[in-house]
Amino acid sequence: MNDNNNTRQDEIKELYDEILAEKKRREQQAQDALQKQNTPADDGLENLNISDKYSRKAQDASEQPHFKNEKVSLSPVNLWESENIDNEPAVIDMPDDSVKIRSDKKAKKEKKEKKESKRVYSIYDMASVFISAVVIILILFTFFFRFVGVVGESMVPTLDDGDWLLVSQKTYSPENGDIVVISQPNIFNENIVKRVVAIGGQTIDIDFTNGLVFVDGAILEETYLNGGIMENGDVNFPLYIPQGYLFVMGDNRAHSTDSRSSLIGLVREEYVLGRVAYGITGEGFTQLSGF
Repeated sequence: MNDNNNTRQDEIKELYDEILAEKKRREQQAQDALQKQNTPADDGLENLNISDKYSRKAQDASEQPHFKNEKVSLSPVNLWESENIDNEPAVIDMPDDSVKIRSDKKAKKEKKEKKESKRVYSIYDMASVFISAVVIILILFTFFFRFVGVVGESMVPTLDDGDWLLVSQKTYSPENGDIVVISQPNIFNENIVKRVVAIGGQTIDIDFTNGLVFVDGAILEETYLNGGIMENGDVNFPLYIPQGYLFVMGDNRAHSTDSRSSLIGLVREEYVLGRVAYGITGEGFTQLSGF
């Protein structure tokens, strides 16, 4: 860095010396011309008549160099003041073409920087949207919804083994006919999917011979069943359902272990994980109940 600064200083000194020499040369020329003009018998004028003398002097005067309007600044301050304290190179006036080239380069550089900045902001926006979407999905599926897979055939024909369910975890009071996911401990040591048949405060009775279900003495309309034989369990009927409990059964009544058996029994409402809102079944995305 110091070598570069020394080189620039030497160049500026050389330029200063050249300008000083040029000034001295022009001053000498001016003095010589002035002396020549004021000499009466110069250049053989003594041998010319008056008219020729004036013509010759006029011609010589027209050929003399003119220094009246020429100004050369030789002040060392002017040469050195452009060298700032950071030792940056002096700014030299450039021709119009050079200024144009420099302006074009600056414009291209600014355009490139603007393009890079726009690309960075675009990537940042995409990342922000992606992260926001992930956070929202995590919140939704942590506090409001969850996916549950169906295992077994106890809910055929409504649900088949391998179907997926979107379960709403919004707090609600279970109602007759709801399909719910239950986490109450059982002999299977897993969550089960069943349909609510009776709720707390109701009395349920089952006619196993004819496959009929009575809730508070009224026959329950169950269009979702596939018929078949209704298996009996070890629970006695009619049965009153205490407040805070549910009586649940599978739609495939001949192949479902549910509240008809003491292996499952009545289900406490606090063990209901949620109501099944939608199912991804062989028929596609199906709504099974409201939210």
